[in-house]
Amino acid sequence: MTINSSINMSEILYLILHNSLTKYRTKNSKATLLDQAEAAKHEGTDRKGGLFLVRKKNNFTPSGVRGFVATSMEALLAVIGDTTHWTPNVYRKYQYTNDK
Repeated sequence: MTINSSINMSEILYLILHNSLTKYRTKNSKATLLDQAEAAKHEGTDRKGGLFLVRKKNNFTPSGVRGFVATSMEALLAVIGDTTHWTPNVYRKYQYTNDK
């Protein structure tokens, strides 16, 4: 089976996640303000959420999971190559239980 080389990771993630994350980070985005404003206009009132990611399998422990949350496609694409596990389901409500 061969994969078409014209398909990139962002297209695959958009297909899986169905526009459930914001396009750009709220803070520290690399996009221009014009691009951010345009994306916000098109996102409209769609409900957005976050994904849970884990950098390595050792972060799954009996006392819990040591991971982090990505709430935008920009953040997800920046770290997707460094993660081993992530949830394809988007959660609307989430919280960290430990600041460390």
